[in-house]
Amino acid sequence: MKVFVLIFNFIAFYCLVANGQITDPYAEGNHGKDDVHYGYIETVKNPSKIKKLVCLGLGLNSISEKILMLTNLEILELSNNNISSIPDWISSLKKLKKISISRNNISQMPPVFIKMKCLEELDFSFNKIKTIDARLLGISNLKKLNLSGNRLNTLPRTFVIFSKLEEIDLSNNIFEEIPSVALSLKNLVSLNMYGNGISKFNNLTTTKTKLTFLAIGNNNLTSANIALLKKKFPNVNISFN
Repeated sequence: MKVFVLIFNFIAFYCLVANGQITDPYAEGNHGKDDVHYGYIETVKNPSKIKKLVCLGLGLNSISEKILMLTNLEILELSNNNISSIPDWISSLKKLKKISISRNNISQMPPVFIKMKCLEELDFSFNKIKTIDARLLGISNLKKLNLSGNRLNTLPRTFVIFSKLEEIDLSNNIFEEIPSVALSLKNLVSLNMYGNGISKFNNLTTTKTKLTFLAIGNNNLTSANIALLKKKFPNVNISFN
């Protein structure tokens, strides 16, 4: 019975990460001053020391405002829950650099992120997103964007405003062609289009780009398509697997 309880606690509750070190609040010897259970965030003596909070697979339907106590939080991991919306107050966490909310029930990315000037990485993979709100294009410092496993089939032309984006993952969506607006991003080095329905390359240009990797496997490409890609991007590592 004791073994079962320990395993249950490890799976059902999150670990809180401080100073880059993952700690399990239930493990023997790990009850440090920066460790806290999800239900006891308010008991932390020094909440400003917490840099990373991981809440994996807890069955959460919403995000608790208690998180606002962690004023210096830089990384927020909320994957594998049942969250359907992001509260506006999250923009109060001014130092957040990364938010991961993959495998939830999000249908749209809220414009509240434009207020978060330190935000560099967003992971909204495997949700229910169909379109990208144009207001999100105000996230000026975003470098990594993961929208894999959603229901996207196009990107807005204004997507080019994401000038600092270096990596985009659009795999496992329903694109029928490679979005040329993504290729026009001047700092983009990696684009993942694996597992879409790509069969054509309309308006595909050889705009000056830093792109070094393009994943295009598991699409509807002909040998002519592949030859065209190799011709247009001779210096890019193109993965067809």
